[in-house]
This record gives sequence, C-alpha cells and structure tokens, in this order.
Amino acid sequence: MRGQRPQPPDRRMQRSLARANKRRPAWMFIAVLVILLIVGGIGGYGYYHEFVAPTKVLAVRVGDVTHTQGDVVDRIRIRQAAALALGQQLDYGREPFEVIRDIMQAEVIRRQGAAAYNIRVTEEDVEAELKARFYPNPPPGQDVAPGQLDLEYRESYLDFLNRSHVSNSEYVQLIEEDIFETRLREELSVRVPSTTEQVEIRWVVLPSLIDLNAPTNPGSTPNEIRDRLRTEDFATVAGEVSADRTYADRNGYVGWVPEDAFPSLDPYLFGDDTQDPLAVGEISEPIHSISAIRIVQVLSGLELQPIPELMREKLKDRALERWLLDQQALGTAEGWLELNNTSKLYSWVTDQVRQSALRVTPPAAQ
Repeated sequence: MRGQRPQPPDRRMQRSLARANKRRPAWMFIAVLVILLIVGGIGGYGYYHEFVAPTKVLAVRVGDVTHTQGDVVDRIRIRQAAALALGQQLDYGREPFEVIRDIMQAEVIRRQGAAAYNIRVTEEDVEAELKARFYPNPPPGQDVAPGQLDLEYRESYLDFLNRSHVSNSEYVQLIEEDIFETRLREELSVRVPSTTEQVEIRWVVLPSLIDLNAPTNPGSTPNEIRDRLRTEDFATVAGEVSADRTYADRNGYVGWVPEDAFPSLDPYLFGDDTQDPLAVGEISEPIHSISAIRIVQVLSGLELQPIPELMREKLKDRALERWLLDQQALGTAEGWLELNNTSKLYSWVTDQVRQSALRVTPPAAQ
C-alpha cells in the first residue's frame, strides 16, 4: 500500500457504484425483456381471442363444406354495400340470423337440390346475372359510343366490389347461389296448381313488432283498429293504417287467396279441426305472424278460381320454404347439417358489422 494516497470514502463509494452500474444493465435488460414479453403475450392473446379467433369459429356446416363467423361478417358487409347503394339501412339486429340462414340454405340447395333436380350454373349464367345487376341502361334514343356501355359496366362492378370490400370470386359465389335457388324454386313450382278453391278477402296489415304496452295514439292498437273496421268504412281505415301495398290496393282489397299462401290465415279462411272459417262479411280478430299482424274480412266464400299470378308466385315461395324445412330437419337428424349461432357469437358479429359500417365509402354522386 506504500506509495498510494488514501482516497476519500466518498470516492471509494463512487467507484463501487460504478462497478455495480456496469453489472446492472444486463440483468435489468433481461427483466424488462421478460416483462415486455409477458405483457405482449397477454395483449396478443387478448387480441387473438377477441378479434381473430371468432372469425374461425364454425357458423354453418353442410356435409364437408363449412362457413365461419368471419364468413358471416363478410356476407353482411356485402349487404351493407348493396343497401348503401340503394340509400337504405340494414337492420343489424336481424342480419346475422338472416345471413346464417341464407348460407345454410344455399349450401343445402347446392348439395341436395342441384343433384336431385339436375341443376347446373355456368359462367355464362353468372355473367348474364352480373350484367342484369350492373349493366347501364341508357334512355331510348341516346347515342352511345362503341364499347362505352361495356366500360361503364366494368367500372360499376369494380366500384361495387371496392366499396363492399369483397373479391370478385366471393361475389360470383353469391351470384351462383342466387341462380341455384331461383332454378330450384322453378323446379318445385310444377307442384303448384293453376286453379284451386280460394277465398276473396281484404285486409289491414300492421307491423308485427308492436309493443302493446307502449303509449299509443287513440285507435292505433290492433284491437282498436279492429273495432274501427267494424264500425267505420273498411277502405277508409285501410287507407289510413295498412302497411301493405304488395298484395293489397290502397283500400285493403287483396282478391282471391288460395290455401297455404299465408299459412297463419288458413284456419280463418278455410277452417281446421278447431274452428270454422270466417263467414262472408265477418272481420277477424288481429292475426299474429312473424312478419305481420293482419285483420281480415271475407268478401266471398270458397270458390274454384284461377290462381292470380301474384298468389302463384307466393305459392312458389312456399314450395321452396317447405322443401328447405324438410331438408333442414333431415340434415340435422342425419348429422350432415350443423348451425352454431350462440348469443355471444351473435354479439361479436353485430359489433364487427357496426364497426365496418363506419368504413364503408358512400357511392359517388351521379
């Protein structure tokens, strides 16, 4: 120790701290890295669990063909774009149920109906349907440059794909499904007669989702409207309150209705084991169904009549609906059909679609 000057205690402490600081970065770096990995792993798992995993969860299985919840969201986004182009709004409460149903039915038709009825869809069929939807229709007599309409058709279609965030192959699949369904419906329609016994009616149609306990204006509940129909002019009341302009005119007149066109009305129009049909001139109680509440008056009793074209189309729809219900029951029993639509998955799908609604680009002004 000779020749060395004693160092002040504070300098010896500074050197000791300096040596400690040289060792500290290594273990501190490792500790920080471990913490970041844990936090990142938790965050990554949370992101995967909340946003990625649900997209891969089964929604529909028909045979060996499966569709996920992510596919359901994609389908709804296509509907978003189509509705936006028409200036309409989607009912996000119903869309998840309807899209899952549509996916299931499309696969059942492709698997069961196409083979049973030898239905085929070609590329030419798809192209014709695309043109029916997107090809411009200039006014008669307007001069159009050669190739201009084809160019506008392609631009219109590509613009739709961009706004809906869907690929050409995905949309072509939807077109094919629509064509398969239309052709199966026509095949099944051979069972629809051209003439049958029918009843002549008029009605008032009210929305099905009515809160009868909510405050209402006088005369606006189904029972109050029924009472008005029994004491006031039917046509006048129908013109004021009826929501139907598809099957009835402004006065509520529907015309001749065959059995099975509106199943909820059949016991009232044709009778069953529990009740007789309404008498001519009699006004029914409010008749509830999933789609509407109807109050019916019979104008003429059972007569053999040609089926009106509008009612014939309704019977074609009913034939397809019955076929699909039968196939769904069969597929469930035999195990080749599976649906998965829990309340948690429904909420996830709805949230995803509402978020994407904010990102959909509105169509450019024409």
